[in-house]
Amino acid sequence: MIAIPEIYGTAVTEAFLFAGAGREKHRLRYSSALDKQLQEIDGQLTTRAATTGCIFDRAKDFWSIVGWAFNCSYKYPKRWERWRIWLDNILELLEHDFRLSVGKNQDRISYENNQSESDNHLPCILSKYLSKYSQKRGDQRRIMRAIFADATSKSIAEFSEIWPNETTSNQKHGNEDDKETNVSKYSFDEYIKMMDEAEELLKQSPRVQTRQASPSKTSLFDHDVSNTGDQLDNEFSSQGDFTVLRLRKRLLSLLALHSVTYPNLFLSIGEFLDLLSEYIRPLPLSSFNALISPFEPYLHIESHSFLIQMLLKPLLSHNAPTNKTGLVDPNIFTSHYLPFPASSPSIVDNAKVSICLENLMRLLYKHADLEHDDELSTAMAKGRKARFEKVNEGNVKKSGSEAVRIYEYAKDVLQGSEERMAVLVDILYENKKKSRSIRKQVTNHVDEVQVSESKKRKR
Repeated sequence: MIAIPEIYGTAVTEAFLFAGAGREKHRLRYSSALDKQLQEIDGQLTTRAATTGCIFDRAKDFWSIVGWAFNCSYKYPKRWERWRIWLDNILELLEHDFRLSVGKNQDRISYENNQSESDNHLPCILSKYLSKYSQKRGDQRRIMRAIFADATSKSIAEFSEIWPNETTSNQKHGNEDDKETNVSKYSFDEYIKMMDEAEELLKQSPRVQTRQASPSKTSLFDHDVSNTGDQLDNEFSSQGDFTVLRLRKRLLSLLALHSVTYPNLFLSIGEFLDLLSEYIRPLPLSSFNALISPFEPYLHIESHSFLIQMLLKPLLSHNAPTNKTGLVDPNIFTSHYLPFPASSPSIVDNAKVSICLENLMRLLYKHADLEHDDELSTAMAKGRKARFEKVNEGNVKKSGSEAVRIYEYAKDVLQGSEERMAVLVDILYENKKKSRSIRKQVTNHVDEVQVSESKKRKR
């Protein structure tokens, strides 16, 4: 499937548009030609699976499917088995199509200066999925709600079944005449049947030839998460299984790259990360940790750092100075972030602050030459003490077993994060000692050579 855009060019993207993005006219035009025989009208297949029964006509838009798929991951595991495969494949297509759009050396100035580009001139399929959500904050939040859908009653109401009775298998659906005339009542079982019929007819058609898609090459989109189990806590059920996490991260990574590449077609990267922080911040601690401390990074270094800063703004103590630069270097980290607890006495909030600080410290260690000094050690000790002292156990034990479980889990996370930061500070200290020792040895060696040469000249 991922070879299609590369072979046929931008015209093929029409096949991946939804009813709300230009397909409605095809549904009306070809509905009268529906039958079980493979036909074409102006190059368009007319089977039900290709028109009124097609997923791109059934769903309002791409984000409706995303939200419903993730709802299924929580509530309908059998449906999730199907939607997981579909989502995985469509994301591979969107990623591939996005790479092609970037590699075409298009004149991005036109996209940056013109926010009213027609759908026909948008650079990639994802841009078409985002085009009508680029103006209103409420519409942009709908995309985030779809990505973080969790099968609550509110989420199910907003992102519901694509086909009626989709979650009910092997159900009888009236007589054949009703199914032939009332396409709005098609069930998912009927859709599968129609797809099988269409696939069989396509195989028999001399005009349609298949091609095996080549394996995707290693690139910006590397989604190997085989070792994430060691990094994530055992309470990850609040955000689904690891497959759900992987797919969510792929979506977020793709949106972030789109925001960097085409900032005026949806959101700039700063606006996107600010919006993303609104949805990550209130997540349960296990889910928060999984997205902020990923084993496989899904955001660029600068984006990851900026996201953490956005998360810390309302979480961190009001006594912390405001970082007006938007950048974090070792000095700002030590003076503006590390010494401070959360603004609330909640152990969950203090654990989240610690997780954010730990990740900032790691980024600085890897990419900004963070070095040990007295200010770092002092800030580390002060911050650790402040975060533990800020926590108020209150009446946790009287609040029930669930509250106790959450408290104990958050306590373990907080302690683990603080200990890892302390270990990193110790490593920086040892590296500094080794560096001093090496410099001293080099200096002594240079002095010995100079003395030796001086003696030789005197002779």
